[in-house]
Amino acid sequence: FYDVVYLTFGDTFNRYVGLNFYSKCLRYLNLGDSFNSDIELYGVPNLAVLIIGDSFNRVVDERSFPESLAYLEIGKSFNRKLSRDVLPKNLESLSAVSAVMLLLPFKISEIRV
Repeated sequence: FYDVVYLTFGDTFNRYVGLNFYSKCLRYLNLGDSFNSDIELYGVPNLAVLIIGDSFNRVVDERSFPESLAYLEIGKSFNRKLSRDVLPKNLESLSAVSAVMLLLPFKISEIRV
């Protein structure tokens, strides 16, 4: 996985996503619609796009997303609170299908619900 830049998992993927699994080059990650496991991507320095499918409904914290993240898409099952401490300061676009409780960082320029 050392040179992987773009990674999409199938719709049955549902395993812990942590730091040791991914390339430092990774820029795009799609976890698929069945994914509902913990995520710890704060140490993936170049990840710009993260798509988490419809089944995801886990608590996220400051280890969940890297500061480099610019686009985050979360599917319809997610109903947790997202706060400034959790969302990266560089996040520009957030797409949430469900009615997510948001305490937004100041830089987000687009929200799609």
